[in-house]
Amino acid sequence: MPYVIAGGIELCIHYQTSPVLKVWLAIVAAPSKLSDGTGLHGELGGPSPSPDFPGIVGSPEGPRIAQNHSESPPARLERLQKTTPCRLLLTSQADEEDAMESRRLREALAESQAKEAAMEAQEVNLRQQLCSAQSQTCLLHELQQKLCEDGAQLQELERDKAELEEQLDEKLEAEQRLQQQLQEKLESERCLQQQLSDLQQATHDPESWLTPL
Repeated sequence: MPYVIAGGIELCIHYQTSPVLKVWLAIVAAPSKLSDGTGLHGELGGPSPSPDFPGIVGSPEGPRIAQNHSESPPARLERLQKTTPCRLLLTSQADEEDAMESRRLREALAESQAKEAAMEAQEVNLRQQLCSAQSQTCLLHELQQKLCEDGAQLQELERDKAELEEQLDEKLEAEQRLQQQLQEKLESERCLQQQLSDLQQATHDPESWLTPL
C-alpha cells in the first residue's frame, strides 16, 4: 500500500512470498501537492496516517516538514532519512541487484536463444544429411538392381560364350575331318596320276607289256 511522505517522497512497500521486505523510495518533485500536514489536496486523496513513521502525512511533524518544502531535494532526502526511525534502506543496492539479476536473465535468455538457434541449425543440417543419405540409399538400391540385371546379362553372355566355344570346337573338328579327307583325296589322286602315267608309258612302249618266255 502506498504511503506519501511529506517533501515529495513516495514509499511503496511490497510484501512478497519471501520474508524479505523490499522498500522502494522514489523522489517525487511535487511540493505543491502538500497541504498543511493533515493530508494531500483533494486531487489524489490522502492515505490513513501512520504513527510508525514520523514525517508521514498526518503525523505531528507533518506541518513542520510541509513548511520546509522549499528546501533542496537532497537536503530534504537526507533529513527524511535521519528522521525515519526504521532507517529505511534506499533502493540503490536493491536496484543494482535487480539490474544484475535482469542482466543475468537477459544473458541467460540470449544464451538459450543462441543454443536454440544452434540446435535448429543442427536439426536442419541433420535433416539435409538424412535427405542426402536417403537419396544415396535410393541410388544404392538402383545400383544394386542394375548390378543384378548386369549379373543376369553376364550369366547369359557366359552361356552364349560356352555355346559359341562348343560350336567352335565342333567346327574345328569338322575342319580337321575335312582336311584329313582332303589329304586322303590328294593321296588317292596322286596314286591315280601315277597309275595313269604308268599306263601312258606302257601304251607308247608295247614291249614293256611283253613278258619274257
